[in-house]
Amino acid sequence: MTAKRKKRGITPWKKTAMKVCVLWLIAAAGIHGFREMKALGFEDQREASRWGAPESCAQVSAFLPREEALMEENIKDLEYKINTTLAQDSIKKTSEGKDSKLWQDCYSGIGKLNLAAGSRTVAVEAVGTGGAFFTFHPLKLSAGSYYLPDSVMQDEILLDEETAWKLFGSFDVEGRTVRVQDMHLRISGVYKKGEGSLYKDGGLSDYVVFVQYKTLLKYGGSGSGSDGSAQGMPATASSPAGVRVLAQASEAPADTQSSGSQSSDPPAGSGDAQGSVTDSTQNMENVGTGNTHYKDTGMITTYEIVMPDPVEGYAASAVKKAFGEDSGVIVVDNTNRYRIPNLYKDIRNFALLGMRTRAVRYPYWENVALGWETIFAALFLLECILIALTILLLLWMLIHWYRNKSWTLAGSVRNLQDSVYERQSKKKYPEYYREREKDPEDDASSEEKTEAPQKAGREPGDGSPEKGMLEDKGLTPFETIRDNRKAVQYETKYQDDQRGDGGSAGSDHGGMR
Repeated sequence: MTAKRKKRGITPWKKTAMKVCVLWLIAAAGIHGFREMKALGFEDQREASRWGAPESCAQVSAFLPREEALMEENIKDLEYKINTTLAQDSIKKTSEGKDSKLWQDCYSGIGKLNLAAGSRTVAVEAVGTGGAFFTFHPLKLSAGSYYLPDSVMQDEILLDEETAWKLFGSFDVEGRTVRVQDMHLRISGVYKKGEGSLYKDGGLSDYVVFVQYKTLLKYGGSGSGSDGSAQGMPATASSPAGVRVLAQASEAPADTQSSGSQSSDPPAGSGDAQGSVTDSTQNMENVGTGNTHYKDTGMITTYEIVMPDPVEGYAASAVKKAFGEDSGVIVVDNTNRYRIPNLYKDIRNFALLGMRTRAVRYPYWENVALGWETIFAALFLLECILIALTILLLLWMLIHWYRNKSWTLAGSVRNLQDSVYERQSKKKYPEYYREREKDPEDDASSEEKTEAPQKAGREPGDGSPEKGMLEDKGLTPFETIRDNRKAVQYETKYQDDQRGDGGSAGSDHGGMR
């Protein structure tokens, strides 16, 4: 019995290369999983998925420069224009009822408040909110609850933990009150701020509270300036918010505008335009002084909406159209900002991500989202590099293997056919193959085993296993399977060689004769 054929194994360098490929793929999968899990943690960027409309929808944020900030009454004009756009495009509600909505929005502005509780006082940054703000921004509450957006009294406040501890030395302060000038605000709850350098660098102050927007207008102003002024707006503005936005709002029917639109600002284009600019500037300077006569001239710098988006980019385009094509508003589609197509665009414009060419101050939550968008873009680039390196290394190994192959396509097909026939033969003649695969060390030496058939005068085809005879030709010995076409072919070829070239055959086959 001859020794078993030695199988060719994978060389050490190929094993190392395969291990490197696996490690790269595991690292790429880990980065991808981290991105996906981290993106799910940004609740203020996921209102579109929570909205649950049957049709595709999108969450869109609009950020305005201070000189083009809105008044509360202008929100109604924006909503009217968005409704008009949806109606023109035949986008309607799919269900009826008082609670059914096609879209939902909120708005906010930033200002300063001085809070007092007993003998303790603290100056805080205040976010004045309107609409469904806490639906868009579900803060993590430590105690209590959010205040209602349509509260009639407008006398509630949501404190952060640092402010609650500063004023009361406790977080369990739900239902207690704080003073703002001559008004007492009821504490509806306490929330936990975001932590990390991105929040701090993004503009999150040490003390940040949330109040109804009109409360901020009356007692603290709504300006986004960091100096604590009422609005952070220059004393002379060439285009005050009231004049600019009301000129756009005048296109809407009279019954859709709020009563507050009949302010002291004359229509745009009137002969007294310069005088209206001066009056509006003076009105802005009175914000935050306790004078309620000019309370509707406050500054809304952030507007957010979740609405149908039947075609990608439709919602963002509709919002920008409502503000006006020539406005300085920056519109962001929050729905797609962490998806791969948007990250791919960020990579292409990576050098431009940190550039700002407009005088727009983003709220801290948008700055944090922008910071993580940059981080995600860098991680996505690393993920792509790892996958590309894996593919290149595998291709190089494949090319190297092909160039140094010791096989042919025809030989591979023949070997495959042989393996199929051999499996069939093993099933049909198991005793033969058990005898054939015995360890040669248990019998005589391999030379004696080769000479034994010759001494006995046996010829191939008489039922005895002639080992080495067909294997030397790369063939499988199927001489015992008479009904197998391939085995018959091999045996016929062998017999033809014997008859046609006796001397040569004897020389070639050695002990077979």
